[in-house]
Amino acid sequence: VSKAPSDVQPFWLRYGLELLQVGRTQDALGIVRRVAAKFDIEPECQLALYAATNAAGGERGTAEAQRLWSVAPGEVKQRVAELDLAQRQWPPAAADAARTFLRSVASAWSSGE
Repeated sequence: VSKAPSDVQPFWLRYGLELLQVGRTQDALGIVRRVAAKFDIEPECQLALYAATNAAGGERGTAEAQRLWSVAPGEVKQRVAELDLAQRQWPPAAADAARTFLRSVASAWSSGE
């Protein structure tokens, strides 16, 4: 993977998710952040960012993931909530991290946040 900041490719998202699967959480977060910054309205990229951030940093990571969620447009949140992770074939650890994050924000979001 090239380290040039402007050379971000969509397949890097899968690479980041695989890094999360094998326990390289900080590496995964770095890759996912770059992909999510370039493809900022793609719900799959945003969910990967929320999940990796939430998984990477304990309480600080959880707070940062929730902050990112809170500033996301409502349409992106809706599309993120509707993603079918099984169809997208996310690795199990990444899918679990995404579900954990979505459960943590579900009640606040559904009540109109």
